[in-house]
Amino acid sequence: AERLHQVGVTTVGDLAAKSLADLVALAGKAHGTGLYALARAEDDRAVVPDREAKSVSAEETFERDLTDLAVLGREIDSMAARVGTRLRASAYSGRTVTLKLRRYDFTTLTRSQTLPQPTDDTRQIAQTARRLLADAGAEGGLRLLGVGVSGLSLYAQGDLFADDEAMPAATADDEEPSPVPERELPVARQWWPGQDVRHDELGAGWVWGRGLGRVTVRFEGPLTAPGPVRTLAADDPALEPADPPDWRLPG
Repeated sequence: AERLHQVGVTTVGDLAAKSLADLVALAGKAHGTGLYALARAEDDRAVVPDREAKSVSAEETFERDLTDLAVLGREIDSMAARVGTRLRASAYSGRTVTLKLRRYDFTTLTRSQTLPQPTDDTRQIAQTARRLLADAGAEGGLRLLGVGVSGLSLYAQGDLFADDEAMPAATADDEEPSPVPERELPVARQWWPGQDVRHDELGAGWVWGRGLGRVTVRFEGPLTAPGPVRTLAADDPALEPADPPDWRLPG
């Protein structure tokens, strides 16, 4: 930037007025060519419109400070509904519910609770946020309130199992098969996204998704490198629920 300023380039227009030869002489072939193209809005790099979501939240700023817990509770319900709708629309669920409060004196606080299992359920999000509000209190009045969910993971979708061999298309002569209900699994094996598990051969991991009689697990821990993802039968006898891993660094 300093070298550009030295030759009188302070705006995009100044840059566009320079020739390719001038910019290459000033900044080198790679940077000079890049500056020349960008000054003319020439950029063939792919546009990446979205980043992976880390949290989903909603908040409201009130015209006056609110102290009535019943009114604030209804505001929480409304925000939880918006958060839940967005989670379900994006196929995410989250494990941590956070309440954001800004008091009458503009002090901003956050209170969080981590749930046993990820959720996208509006009622559970609202109930958790209401409990956090009851603990924090509304003394003096609240100017802003927000509800968020973080610690996101993807629910299992049909495309998680896209490696399955495709079924042949039915013909007019084919008889429509009777639907086969999915076998009911014991409660202990009704896996949930985010659940900690252990496999006899693959080790410790957590449930990434479930469906179609299968469960997808990422085999890694809080102190390991990113691990492999494997899809197993939901009733695989080698897969068992596990206690949460130890997040402490070794002493």
